[in-house]
Amino acid sequence: MSKKKRTSPKTFERPVEPIKIQRGWIIGLILGVTFLTFANTLNNGFAYDDQTFILQNQIVQSSSLKEAVSKLPVVLTTELWFYRVMQDKDPNKDNAPTTPYYRPTFSIFHMICWQLFQANPLGWHLLNILVHMLAVYFVFLIVERLSKDLKLATITSVLFAIHPLRTESVAWICGVSDPFLAIFMLPSFYLYVRYRDEGRTSLLVGALGLFLFAAFTKEPAVALPLFIGAYELFIVNQDKPFRDRLKPAITYPLYFLLVSAIYFVARNSVSFWFHYPIVLTPSREISFPFLFSCLVTGVMVVSHQHL
Repeated sequence: MSKKKRTSPKTFERPVEPIKIQRGWIIGLILGVTFLTFANTLNNGFAYDDQTFILQNQIVQSSSLKEAVSKLPVVLTTELWFYRVMQDKDPNKDNAPTTPYYRPTFSIFHMICWQLFQANPLGWHLLNILVHMLAVYFVFLIVERLSKDLKLATITSVLFAIHPLRTESVAWICGVSDPFLAIFMLPSFYLYVRYRDEGRTSLLVGALGLFLFAAFTKEPAVALPLFIGAYELFIVNQDKPFRDRLKPAITYPLYFLLVSAIYFVARNSVSFWFHYPIVLTPSREISFPFLFSCLVTGVMVVSHQHL
């Protein structure tokens, strides 16, 4: 008699499911990494231009909120470094600006910071980090919206958050001009992208309003219409002929150029235009627009690969 072979019962292995992390946790981790990266700056003091622009600035410093409000006309009608003219008491400098920087929003931001922190550097450095974190958050939203890829949005925003180019802007108190520009410029572009997707006029109005604040924060903001045109030409509606994409690439940037006109009129009213016309040169002043253009270009290339 032949013996029957016993067969061992088959075991079924369940496929290992990838760990899924909720979107909110991912954003929290990104912001947490950003904070920890720059947390060591909280022990820093005032350095370089901080000594003069904050600690010796008669316009930034005010003993009360009422006094600060009374200085707003000066802030809105003079250059960023006008306080040096007040210190020098040189009548020959009163007729023209001494620097090409007309940034009233940035000056008002520092006036508010003085009311909050006075000469305590800890508060200033903490706010620098928080402003940068807000910029990182909007980078995440933009990349996620354009690429429809959560992983790509995560990687891009982390690289933006901890890139060495951001060190000076976060660690140096007065260097916050770049991140402060970003928290107006980035959400302006984000709202514009949503407007093109959803068609709600309120989104376009919000984008234009934030762009106006960005222009009065730092001069490179006026480059945003170029990004709007590039977005219309190379990212959206790629199934349409080039001629059809060209029309919105010209029309929509005009809205932002009209808003830019408000900035140029204000700048001209304080005699800036003839003394210091805006010239974009390869310097630290355009570091953020350059970085942002690289960001948009990278997202554009990867998003096309997903189509």
